[in-house]
Amino acid sequence: MEVQIGVPSSTLPAVPTSAAAQVANEQNLALQAAARARLAAEQAVKTEAARLMSLKRQYELQEQELTTMASQTGVRRDAVLGWRARAREAALAAGPADSTYTALRGALRAARQDLASTLDMIASGPVDLAEVGPDPLFDLPEGVDAREVEATRAALTARRVKLVAATHATHVAVAADLLNEISVLNDSRLALLVHLSPAKRAAVTGFTATGWDQARAEARQLILLARYHAYAASDWVATALLTPASTALSALAGSSRVLIPWAILSTVFLWWRRQSTRVFASWEEILALADRRALRPSPSCQLRALRFIRSIRRPLGWLVLYFALMSVLPSALHDLLEVKLLSLIVLWALGGALVVAIINAAFADSSTRRLDPQQGRQDLSRIRLRSLSLIGGVIVAYGLILSLTAELVGQGTIYRWVGSTAWFAIVAVLLMLVRWWMSLLFAWAETHNRKSAFHQWVLEHRIGPIGFLAATLVAVEYAGIATGRLAHRWFGSLALVRRAAVFLFRREMLRRQSEQHHEDRRWIDGPVFDALGPDTPSSTWIATDAESQIAAWLVGTGAPAPRTIALVGERGAGKTSSLRQLTRALAGAIVIDCGESCALDAIIATIAAEADSAPGNPPPAILIDNVQAMIRPVMGGLRLFDELMSLIRQCESGVTWVLAIDSAIWPFLVASRGSRPMFDQVITLGRWPDTAIGALLDARCEQAGIDPSYEDLLEPSMAETDEIYRLDALAAKKAAYTLLVWDYASGNPGVALDVWRRSLAAGPSGHLFVRPMHTPKAAELDLLVDETLLVLRAVLQGAPTTAHDIQSATRLSSREVENALRFCTGHGILDEHEGRIQASWTWHREITRKLERRHLMASA
Repeated sequence: MEVQIGVPSSTLPAVPTSAAAQVANEQNLALQAAARARLAAEQAVKTEAARLMSLKRQYELQEQELTTMASQTGVRRDAVLGWRARAREAALAAGPADSTYTALRGALRAARQDLASTLDMIASGPVDLAEVGPDPLFDLPEGVDAREVEATRAALTARRVKLVAATHATHVAVAADLLNEISVLNDSRLALLVHLSPAKRAAVTGFTATGWDQARAEARQLILLARYHAYAASDWVATALLTPASTALSALAGSSRVLIPWAILSTVFLWWRRQSTRVFASWEEILALADRRALRPSPSCQLRALRFIRSIRRPLGWLVLYFALMSVLPSALHDLLEVKLLSLIVLWALGGALVVAIINAAFADSSTRRLDPQQGRQDLSRIRLRSLSLIGGVIVAYGLILSLTAELVGQGTIYRWVGSTAWFAIVAVLLMLVRWWMSLLFAWAETHNRKSAFHQWVLEHRIGPIGFLAATLVAVEYAGIATGRLAHRWFGSLALVRRAAVFLFRREMLRRQSEQHHEDRRWIDGPVFDALGPDTPSSTWIATDAESQIAAWLVGTGAPAPRTIALVGERGAGKTSSLRQLTRALAGAIVIDCGESCALDAIIATIAAEADSAPGNPPPAILIDNVQAMIRPVMGGLRLFDELMSLIRQCESGVTWVLAIDSAIWPFLVASRGSRPMFDQVITLGRWPDTAIGALLDARCEQAGIDPSYEDLLEPSMAETDEIYRLDALAAKKAAYTLLVWDYASGNPGVALDVWRRSLAAGPSGHLFVRPMHTPKAAELDLLVDETLLVLRAVLQGAPTTAHDIQSATRLSSREVENALRFCTGHGILDEHEGRIQASWTWHREITRKLERRHLMASA
């Protein structure tokens, strides 16, 4: 229906009819354009709705793909369990597992390919999913309803954001599952290696086409591991940077439980690094001062241990810091692959440095000799440290590669290849060591006085094209000799081996004694014989534990010293020498010998005289020797000893009393009075080691001004041998003879000195020679009656003693005692001097062994 709009003609001016028609036409055209625009807008809304529906279907397909990927993950896990079970069954089967191994390799190859594809998708960024795009309906005319399309657009936009994130998370989860799948399948593959046929195993692990293929597969697995963990690390960093401030503060507060202890430990470590040199120097000075006060001829064990720790403190400090930092790290982080790899690298590096430092410090005690003065006097310690560093570096490199390979891809082809190529590294290192030590090796070969044809050839070709070969041959010879000496030294430290060596050497000495007769040899006597005797004080002190322990109580410890100390040991064990040594360490100490006068009045007078010489300054210690002279194994025989103990209780509390008592009478004293609380401390002088006996014999020979030769103990064939081997044989004879003396003396230094001096004979020129050990015939004691054995026991218990005391102790008649003493003194078993009787040094060990076998005396 047409609506005509008009106004009264009276209000409008007159318009021509043609102009009105034109206005109406334009109005109709506008209305038609508006109608067309509305239709176009409605069509645009429909088109946009159709496009959004297409995007929705794409998003739904992507969601279905993610659902499929999630379901495939479960299927993969079940397949992995199946492969594991199949590998276990193949391992338990009777035949080889070649077919299962080949199939497992195929599954592992497919898993690696899937992981590579997944990592590629992760690395390519967000998924290529169509975006919703800009809104094309922003200028719709009024009346066109686009609210449903706008709602669909907003929903799809949010859906796409979630879908992109879900796709990325799914890819990451799939990559993690695939990595775990590869690890499990690879472990199953490695478990089947030992169950393969020999040919198959050799092909897989050797340098064959199959081996190269397997090595490439393991290398690809290493690359995949590196790619995955590189992504994980970058993703962790990106997440940390994009974390909101509040969340970052809470994470920092949680990590402070690790960072704060790490900061404290690092600060303490840096402080110790700066102060350690000064602290160790101070400690070393304190211990050296204590050694000087104790008059030690060599550094104490504490000082040697301090110097050893000081030389290895740097790598040891780093290793301690590492373990301290790892102890603070939460246990959950210890299972991370990155932490495991870092631990392997640090442990191998620091462990190798520590081992090199320990070996170098162990050899540092030997003098840093300078060899080959003609060619620059190379420092042995510098070359040794350089060589140890090279060996340690190669070992650490190989060990680290093997450890990392075993941790990442297991002990497969690459692992075995690295292990098999170690021989090439060993050869290269040996050649390098020969190059560094060449001048020293030639110098060692030149020290042979009587050079063999081999050594002459080596020295003639030290310079030239085959000089390196000559040095290598000398190195092999020297290594063989050093290995033999090391084995001899190691086996020689075993007690059973030492006993066997003593037995064999004793038999050899008996054989040589019967074969060789040197008519021009005569046994030594006179001043030299007396100078080597056990009754002559030694100018050089061989430190033992007794005086060191007493001096530690009395010198500079600050702790209260014991009031009474019993120093117990058999005759010749070193009681008198220990007391003499203590007087040098303790200024003002008083020494009293009860063997000269066992009267209490004499002891009091001696103490009073010493006190008057230093009024107001009480002695730090009173040392009483031969206290056994105040003890008689008879009724009332402890009267003098009890008076002495009463005197000790009445004296000042700040004075320490040291009483030296023979072990022969000690059991009687303990049975009668007990050792506690009579003595605060009881120190028993044990047997000396063979090294200490050897040092004592050398020191006494130097003190007497003699240098005995072991030439008479060598085989006649050694007369024509090379001088260097002759010197080695003499050194071996000396060590064996010292061991023989130590075994016979049972570690008693007094007996060892006596048997040593009785084994020396002088030649026509006056030079001394060591002869086969000259000992008394123990069978003579087997002929003695029991009464005589009781007399011998009484002599040992009261040494020195008198005939009257022997008769009181044994309850024998005077005639029986006189007959026993006459026989024993006549045969040299006992010595009598001014009416006082004691066992001769020659027969002392035989007497004690005889009484111990007859259970008449406790073992020393």
